[in-house]
Amino acid sequence: MNKVEAAALVALLVNAYPYAKFTTENAEVYEARILDLDARETQSAIEELQKTSRMLPTPADIRLEVGRGRRERTVAQDNAVRMRLGSTSIDRAGPSPAEWAKTMNALADDKVAYERMARPWYAQHGKPYPGYPAAEFLELATLGASGKDVRSDVARATGVAEQEELERRYR
Repeated sequence: MNKVEAAALVALLVNAYPYAKFTTENAEVYEARILDLDARETQSAIEELQKTSRMLPTPADIRLEVGRGRRERTVAQDNAVRMRLGSTSIDRAGPSPAEWAKTMNALADDKVAYERMARPWYAQHGKPYPGYPAAEFLELATLGASGKDVRSDVARATGVAEQEELERRYR
C-alpha cells in the first residue's frame, strides 16, 4: 500500500475509537507499521477488529489480524484443491492443464505471502519454520499444469480413506 492508503486506513481506525488518545505522532507510527501490508487485506483486518475490539488495536493487532485472514484464505484454497482433486475419478477427466496452472498460480502467490509473514514470526519466537502448509498441493498443481495425470498422487496427498469418501460424495 502507499502512504495515502495507509493514512486513510489509520483514519478509518481512529474514527471508530473516539475516546482513544490519538496524536499525529501516533498516526505516523501506525502508518509506518502497516505500510508494507496489502491495502485490501488491512482494511478487512481493521473492519474485523472494529467489530471485536473494545480498545484501539495496536499495529501488532492489525498485523496479526491480516495474518489470520491470510491463513483462513489458505485453508479455503487448500479445501478447494482437495475438492478438485477429490472430484477426479477414473471415469471422469481431471482438470485441464490451464485449470491446474490457475490453481498453481494462486497457491504460489499465497505461499509467497505466507512465507513473508511466517518466517519472521518463527525466527522472532525462536521456533523452527515448519514450511508452507499447502506445499503438497502446490506440487500436485505443478504436476497437473505440466499435463501429468495426477490421479495416482491424489491418495498420497489426501489420504486413501479421504479420497474414497470424496469420490463417493462427488460422483
